Amino acid sequence: MTWPLVRLGDVCEIVSGATPSTSVSEYWDGEHYWATPKDLSDLRETYIEKTSRRITKRGLDSCAAAVLPINSVLFSSRAPIGLVAINRVPMATNQGFKSFVPRHSVLDSKFLFHLLKYSRPRIEAMGVGATFKEVSKSIVEKIQIPLPPLAEQQRIAALLDTADNLLRLRETAIEKLDQLAESVFIEMFGNDKPNNKNWSRTKLGSLCDIEWGNTSITKASYIDDGIPAFSASGQDGFLAEAEHDGRGIVLSAIGARCGKCFKASGKWTAIKNTITIKPKSDRINIDFLFQILNDEKSWDVRGAGQPFITLSTSRSREIIVPPIQLQNKFAALVNEMEHRRTDFEVSKQHLLALRISLQNESFAVN
Repeated sequence: MTWPLVRLGDVCEIVSGATPSTSVSEYWDGEHYWATPKDLSDLRETYIEKTSRRITKRGLDSCAAAVLPINSVLFSSRAPIGLVAINRVPMATNQGFKSFVPRHSVLDSKFLFHLLKYSRPRIEAMGVGATFKEVSKSIVEKIQIPLPPLAEQQRIAALLDTADNLLRLRETAIEKLDQLAESVFIEMFGNDKPNNKNWSRTKLGSLCDIEWGNTSITKASYIDDGIPAFSASGQDGFLAEAEHDGRGIVLSAIGARCGKCFKASGKWTAIKNTITIKPKSDRINIDFLFQILNDEKSWDVRGAGQPFITLSTSRSREIIVPPIQLQNKFAALVNEMEHRRTDFEVSKQHLLALRISLQNESFAVN
């Protein structure tokens, strides 16, 4: 459906924010909520009800900030551009916002909230500035948006609210499954460090083949499809040939994700900045082993500017080795959790596709 286009400045009052002097204590810790982009970056919901800082009436009067009425739409206009929330209580903002007070007779706040989220890439591209990009009030006023009848706006917003709520439920379920595996491990085995259940300990190198990933292969060798390739960032491409067959663990050994582990199975290859770990003993279950190793804090990471893990420290690392029957029991539970996690991920992707389709139909500007 094609809706008439209107300028934001014609259907909203656009309000800029400001910051009182931080050197005047009487301006701070007062009765007025005062939002910064950081307050929005921490939100997982539509609404904002509190802020990390407040200002006093004197602070408000000392600068160009204004108190936004309830159900205004806060929009960060720099550092970064495009964070959005609706205020459930009156609040002011700092200068990093161009906020919208809709004319509620023609524009629904929730509809505008979803439209601005959808339009973020388009609005970011309008930003100007050398140090950081910013959209000015004059730019924002001229942005054109589709304007369905009010009842249709509310219907669209309600559908997108439902999709977002379902997505949050899926994401929460995935997070809880990830936490559950760790909880089950601790319940069954205690902690690897310290060994508080007094299991026998063995060096990792005596249980597994541990080698560097292929340092001669780079991402420039990736192809469109083929054998999964693992870098220090995880599985991020494909290669024509495999160097490993069967289950293994790829350890990020150099860089920002140093200590992070990734599961590999079937035919696969690991490239530079990784260490491959493949069990060679029937005393160790790979799912049990992954739970121990996939903890960046548990590794002996060296280097300040460029963190790294050496092959020798990997091989000499000692881990607990409970009875294999108990490890296998844990692995069966983990596999069931992973099946459920996959189901949730598939459901999440379907919801994302439906939401994108609805957004394109409702918000696209030709």
